[in-house]
Amino acid sequence: MQTIDVPAGTDHLDRATHVRVDHADLGGAAPLDAGQVLVLRDLDGKLRFAAVDRLEFSATETTYLLQLGHPTDAATVARIAGTVVPLPRRAAREAARYEVADVVAALRALAAEPERLLAPGHR
Repeated sequence: MQTIDVPAGTDHLDRATHVRVDHADLGGAAPLDAGQVLVLRDLDGKLRFAAVDRLEFSATETTYLLQLGHPTDAATVARIAGTVVPLPRRAAREAARYEVADVVAALRALAAEPERLLAPGHR
């Protein structure tokens, strides 16, 4: 699961439903697709799930409108991804590639514990 940094603090994201991110701010990452689920890291180092809601195009830039999801932590992200991939902040990094078997294993783990998919307070 791809992790991207956003130029906003936790307080701002807690009050928002969406955030805009220009592709140029992704540090050379592969383009995002509509519906893609990813993890956002804010300026305070907090993680939260997000999904690409819409893509907007201009002559020089692609902008992603990301729908914000629930806060999470590195351990949960690692369990879902099936592996721990350290991601340095704003450093050059290679795009992570996951084998189909890794994705299937992560989905089976989620299916075995459906309560992990529920928002805090709804468990």
